[in-house]
Amino acid sequence: MNSIQIETFAVNAVKDSILMSDYLTPFINDNDKEPSWDGAVYIYKDKDCTKNNLKGRLPVQVKGKECNDLTKDEISYAMSVVDLNNYLNDGGAILFVVYIGNGGLCKKIYYIELPPIKLRVELETANGQKTKTLKLKEFPIDSNKKASIFLNCYENCRRQASFSSATLLTLDELQEQGVLEGITVPISTIGTEDPNIALLNSEVYVYANIRGSSIPQPLEMIPMDMYTQETEPAIISIGDKQFYSSL
Repeated sequence: MNSIQIETFAVNAVKDSILMSDYLTPFINDNDKEPSWDGAVYIYKDKDCTKNNLKGRLPVQVKGKECNDLTKDEISYAMSVVDLNNYLNDGGAILFVVYIGNGGLCKKIYYIELPPIKLRVELETANGQKTKTLKLKEFPIDSNKKASIFLNCYENCRRQASFSSATLLTLDELQEQGVLEGITVPISTIGTEDPNIALLNSEVYVYANIRGSSIPQPLEMIPMDMYTQETEPAIISIGDKQFYSSL
């Protein structure tokens, strides 16, 4: 396949997938000459996708790659550092890479959310190279999960936009200065997914509530191992001997 065929297959695959969600509308062009972007996806507050219910828009870029191995859940892809800097300056984006096999008959979509904090982390580890290798995950089939990815990324981009080039204090530095009032880990979802499950399955960021500031500061860290904990009321005993009680 030539480059135009690969790009067209890739863009159409992403557009078709996004169109399956009731809350998203893609405006993505193939053969687009806009620097670093191929268009945007519009996010709506409900299934009535009118401009009265528009939540916002998130820029996207779509890359295609000819590959017959469509078994992987995660892939690596080298992106131009210039593009990543452009995403950062614009407030974030979502990148799609589409593997295209069997002459265009088979396709698999991968994605990565790129809000400002993630872009900062990736760029800081680029070490002066012209490209940076990113890890992308398989784009889900479930329509609500697709919408939740865009909504969550959009909300994090908005929260982090004003900090894209700011000096961020670490959690330890905030504690040493005595200005840390607490931390939050916000999550945005669409549908009926359990909040705990959504927290574990979504990409999350940590925000510090700082004394004297009404805007939570994002921390330049991406939690990798999330878990939740619940206490179940129970009594554990053997015979007449009680070993544990949470009643």
